[in-house]
Amino acid sequence: MKGEISDHLKGFETSLNHYFPESDRETSSLQWIIHPFTVSDENSHDDDLPDKEEKITMRANEALKIKFQDQGGPDVYHGFPKDYTEENVTPENFLNVLRGDAEGLRGVGSGKVIGGGPNDRVYMVDYGAPGLFAFPHDIPHNLNLKDTLLDMHNNRKYNQNSSIASTDAPLSIYKAQLQHANTLSANRYWNEQMETFTMVEQPPPSETGEGVAEVIGDRDKVSQMTISSQIHDISRWYCYTASVRAFHEECFNLLDDDDDDDEGTHGNLWAVLVAGSTGWFNYRHQADVCHAYQILHQHGVPDERIIVMMHDDLVHHNMNPTPGKLINRPDGPDVYQGVPKDYTGNDLTPNNFLKVLQGDAKGLSGVGSGKVLGSGPNDRVFINLVSHGSPGLFEFPNTFLHARKFVSTLVDMHKNKQFKEMTVYMESCESGSMFETLPDDITVYAVSASNTTETSSACYWIEKMQTFLGDVFSVKWMEDSDREDVNKETLKAQYTLIKNETTTSHVMQWGQTSLDTLEVGDFVGGANPQRVNYGPFSAYKDPCLQSAVPNPDVPEVIVKHKINTTLGLPENRYWKEQMSQLQQNRSLVQKTMLTITTLLTKGDLELAKELTRDHHHQHINHHHCFEEATDYFYSVCFSVGENPYALRASYVLVNLCEHGYTAQEFITAAKTICKTNHNTGFN
Repeated sequence: MKGEISDHLKGFETSLNHYFPESDRETSSLQWIIHPFTVSDENSHDDDLPDKEEKITMRANEALKIKFQDQGGPDVYHGFPKDYTEENVTPENFLNVLRGDAEGLRGVGSGKVIGGGPNDRVYMVDYGAPGLFAFPHDIPHNLNLKDTLLDMHNNRKYNQNSSIASTDAPLSIYKAQLQHANTLSANRYWNEQMETFTMVEQPPPSETGEGVAEVIGDRDKVSQMTISSQIHDISRWYCYTASVRAFHEECFNLLDDDDDDDEGTHGNLWAVLVAGSTGWFNYRHQADVCHAYQILHQHGVPDERIIVMMHDDLVHHNMNPTPGKLINRPDGPDVYQGVPKDYTGNDLTPNNFLKVLQGDAKGLSGVGSGKVLGSGPNDRVFINLVSHGSPGLFEFPNTFLHARKFVSTLVDMHKNKQFKEMTVYMESCESGSMFETLPDDITVYAVSASNTTETSSACYWIEKMQTFLGDVFSVKWMEDSDREDVNKETLKAQYTLIKNETTTSHVMQWGQTSLDTLEVGDFVGGANPQRVNYGPFSAYKDPCLQSAVPNPDVPEVIVKHKINTTLGLPENRYWKEQMSQLQQNRSLVQKTMLTITTLLTKGDLELAKELTRDHHHQHINHHHCFEEATDYFYSVCFSVGENPYALRASYVLVNLCEHGYTAQEFITAAKTICKTNHNTGFN
């Protein structure tokens, strides 16, 4: 081994002498600076490596430095602008530069963006592969670049655009070294380097093609597929991006990162963001989720790892005074721009949400964007859910997600090694009830906006928009994330802050709470965008808390505002009629549930009133009874999509099941009472 090392060093010295030949004794010193591991020493033998190593020292010599700089070609680094360096070299920042999005790059690097016009040219150079450009910490896909270039073209940002992507740079370097290798050892070394590079670029069929063939079942087909010349235009982008991501994470590190975790594995951050409601009165829910996206995006999480589910019915709503935009606080920035619309409209369902979590791409083929979680055992996952809720339920537009089904999916994900750690933030009434059965040993940490029996609250009423812009809990955690260095703030520190600032409900922790020692940046991204100087506020000056109202009261508050602001106008009568309808609908929900309960208790009106009056039970123990009863009640008696207030009745179902009544007994009674589905008007 010692002799081989000596041969290698001598060969390396010979190669370097070719580029930096000695002309006199003075250049011997220069040679020392160029390659200090081959110090010339006439009194030592070639194989006396320890003696040589002892004579290798580091020293500063300005004269030698000047002579070194005089060797070879010109210095191409001098004067080179350093606009975006280190952690700021990201696909998101690159695309923002192309778009000319100075606002999105405020406080990032130099902030310079392309200011091109219809007569300008744009030139880009990078290295990559089919459909890929390489960045230090991520792999942006051509899909993102293509969309950006199309936008640039449509916005007349350039006259001509030239891009060069080189994938053969390493091979070219190795070939050049071989041409100048003057010794056998040097020739052998660079041949080995080129063989290694070629082997990685085209692994033997026994290591790749055979493995794929075992899955596909057609070795001839796989053989053809693995020939590099068989390249087709990429049309199934999400399949391709997911495959590249899996290959990067499971087979070869395409980025050659050196910042892996302690176990030598490199994990990514994935996120699923869900706003489960619809309509202008529920504006705040989609605004919350869009704001959450902006936080993740600005902290460096690429769009291909962020999945957004929302109805997307607000930006062009006839009540929106700023079409195309959403805001999450008064006079706040637009939080809608750039948000992926993965699952919208009728695709916003609890079943699709669970398929996204399970990574069920086949089950979502042809649905929305088709994006699903592609996370693995080294990845972290962040889930943010915002909507209406009630004990054991989280609302989607026309149905709801059961707590037990949600937790069961998280348990399965853990069993299937779909994440290393997960954090869930949920904004809804009685949101704590969604986590009561969450185990404390599956590396899932959850925070709820309220406990198991209380409502959460809306805030930031804005008169000109006649709606609430945010929810207290969501506003508190997101404004904190905007304001703080998330790479230094722990989940526990953020939890403590939002718990203290959310005075309208009891914010709670669930699951494996020991994970709160992790940093917030582990779940919203580790980049460092410019922090927002907004808040915190003292309680008596807090603009969010001053306007806060319980979420179930929001429709009534909005309609009252409408009545007060239209006095003397023709539409005033309309809003008074809507208020009357709203109150009738709410009264109908209460009366219907009381009638069913009275029938169920065999005419005992006092017991029926007691069971429908309040939360008698803080915990759901009889899940099967509760789930069957709620499924029937909301499919036959009231649609939660048309009448979210009907969710207020679910606590009665908890009381009934916990008092020993069966789901079948409830269904029999409900069939007698619910002749039609009552779901009209505001609620």
